[in-house]
Amino acid sequence: MEFVATTFKNLEPLLEEELQQLGIFVARSQSRAVVCKGEKKDLYKALHSSFLSLRILVPVEKFKIQNGEELYKRAKKINWEQYLNARDSFAIHASVHSQLFNHSKYPVYRLKDAICDYFVDSTGVRPDIDQEDPDLLINLRVSERFVTISLDASGEPLFKRGYKEKGAMAPMNEVLAAALIKASGWEKGPLLDPMCGSGTLLSEAFLLHNHYPAQYFRDDMAVFKWNSMAPDLSFDQALWEEVQLEQQPEGEASGDFFGSDEQPRAIDASEANVEKFNAEDHFHFALKDFFTSSAPTPRGTLIMNPPYDERMPLDEAATFYRAIGNHCKEAYKGWTIWIFTANYDALRKIGMKPSKKWIFFNGPLECRFHKYEVFA
Repeated sequence: MEFVATTFKNLEPLLEEELQQLGIFVARSQSRAVVCKGEKKDLYKALHSSFLSLRILVPVEKFKIQNGEELYKRAKKINWEQYLNARDSFAIHASVHSQLFNHSKYPVYRLKDAICDYFVDSTGVRPDIDQEDPDLLINLRVSERFVTISLDASGEPLFKRGYKEKGAMAPMNEVLAAALIKASGWEKGPLLDPMCGSGTLLSEAFLLHNHYPAQYFRDDMAVFKWNSMAPDLSFDQALWEEVQLEQQPEGEASGDFFGSDEQPRAIDASEANVEKFNAEDHFHFALKDFFTSSAPTPRGTLIMNPPYDERMPLDEAATFYRAIGNHCKEAYKGWTIWIFTANYDALRKIGMKPSKKWIFFNGPLECRFHKYEVFA
């Protein structure tokens, strides 16, 4: 089968590498996605173990249209009984970028009508729409005149790992956090996030370092409901358990993960969010202002996501980032520093020369991820 792993812009090379390391054949990359080919087991491996995928989609039809009515006609010709029972429910989520439609919801309505009318014509029964807990989740992508209809095997986006108990102000997306860990090249040694928020960076680093599959703590996937499917897609519980068994972490947990923040609610959230790991001895959280902090060990890696609120005046932001650079040079000698921010103008005031640069996106915001070496 062919399936598509979606991700954030500019993460495609990292995702492609990750999927290949899982033993999955990558056919090609495209904007915000990697197209794979393989068996049902490969689909399950991507669902269970990919840190950098947002969703896993199985395309069922691709075609070109001139208008909304043509979308309806082409969608109605699909043999929906391969994927859905007339008495099942479904929902549609969509990504529409096309000048053919004045309203992005219109293509969704036409696809919904096509599916419902298909079943009314063939069985006399109209399937239900259930936005909360559908039996089948359908993905519609319209890019100008090109339409792709897919089955969503994920359900909830895959950044929802299942371990997080509490949030904090402006939490980082788990997929983006994992991407930063992978892009930094960090694999071992002390890791510090001195503005840790809800602890997402450290949580993802712990899972990666200890070889957990990304969805180890998650117990729901849309693919679990694929019982009305044709045999090549119908959910195989034994095969899923086989994939889970193969991806089990081995041995005792390891690593030293340090987090600090000046907000008490952030420290509370961080501590709550790592409880499921049963690795309290490996996490060290402290209520602390970064500018009065000191390095917890002689050497290590610091990854920081400082505030980059667009409402912060440039002069104020420049002063803030200059202070970050000065404190790193003073208190973190011998450390490798990584800073992630959308405020590139302020980052240029950091007072250190980057040895490596990445450009990522946090939603619509273009962000920089820069590496600095602070020599002892």
